[in-house]
Amino acid sequence: MKILLLSLGAAVLLCAAPTRADDPNAVAQRLLDSVGGADIWATRRYVHTFALNHHPQARLPYTQEGWIDLDQPRHRIELCNYDMQRVRAFTADGGWGLSEGRSYTFDDERMADELRGWRTRIYRRLRLIAQQADGLTLETDGPYLHITHDGEYLGWVEVAPETGAPVSIGSDRAEMTGTRFGVVEAFGDVSWVSSGEQAGGWRFETMSFELLGADADIAFAPSPTDASICPRVRTERAVATE
Repeated sequence: MKILLLSLGAAVLLCAAPTRADDPNAVAQRLLDSVGGADIWATRRYVHTFALNHHPQARLPYTQEGWIDLDQPRHRIELCNYDMQRVRAFTADGGWGLSEGRSYTFDDERMADELRGWRTRIYRRLRLIAQQADGLTLETDGPYLHITHDGEYLGWVEVAPETGAPVSIGSDRAEMTGTRFGVVEAFGDVSWVSSGEQAGGWRFETMSFELLGADADIAFAPSPTDASICPRVRTERAVATE
């Protein structure tokens, strides 16, 4: 089933849609309700995540802390363990990184991949749904909610029929495999998945998750302090758990 959300009629469609179990608007609403509700996803500006990652090619687990702008293509990631100290970020104007003391900038191909990744992230999909964005198309196919924006396919979300929780996500319509999630847990005034995994062996556990307002102070440009992010993260997290 398919519904196109247009500018003037978007709110009417979302409110007046039938309540059939496969109605795209109803499925989208259940999905938003399961992770904190449409209001918080429509109004907060940034996603801030902190997770413990396990990767088959990494000797040790590592932490990943990220900040994502939900309205503009801006993203910062910090990866840390006792073997690894990496930070990277990008805006619409370009990207940069620091890996074990080596600095680099993103080339055109890397930037294209990062911008596509920002547009298709689950957080961005939730933002567009919550704001009833112009040019947003929602379709259902069984438990899958497919999201398209301005003619670009952003991906699918497998939605639990009973709870509305995200079960798995992916960005390829032809291949319905992607990241499979654990249960949804409360993190303050928002809810998010407790864990996730992919077929290749990568998995994560969510340690903290929050949606921040537009006044959050986030550095997307390089800074002299980037070289010491990992000792800071280890110290702050150790103090927080004492």
